[in-house]
Parts: sequence; C-alpha cells; structure tokens
Amino acid sequence: MTKPSSECRSAEPVECSRIEVFSGYVRHGGVRIQVDFELPFGSSAIEKDAAFLAAMAQKVEFDYLALGERATEQGVTE
Repeated sequence: MTKPSSECRSAEPVECSRIEVFSGYVRHGGVRIQVDFELPFGSSAIEKDAAFLAAMAQKVEFDYLALGERATEQGVTE
C-alpha cells in the first residue's frame, strides 16, 4: 500500500513508494507547451512517454484520421 509522503516521514513504520517528478515540453511554431507529471521511481521509458502524453493531452487536442488499409506480407517488418 502506498502512503502519502507526509505519512512516510512519520515515526511509525509504513510502506512508502518513491515518486519521480518530471517536467516535459513540446515546442512547435515558436510556442512551448510544458507539463509536469509524476511516476513511480524506476518507471520504464514507455511508461514515462505514456504519462507525458497523458499530461500533454490535458492541455492540447490530439487527434488522428484513419487513412485506409494496406496488405502486408506475412513475416515482413517495416
């Protein structure tokens, strides 16, 4: 069980987890958009990327369009 940081400083033994705090940004067309986010200590690069994009999605609109389908040969990677 994770406890708030204030409880981690108490005299009683409690189970605490370490949190890393990050600040990331995107710059486009002279505009910088910055977000802060937190993750458990030791999170993977994929987890950091996902948390960054989730935080960024709270500030900007992400969208995509399906362009269609294409056939690929089995076993061929691009």
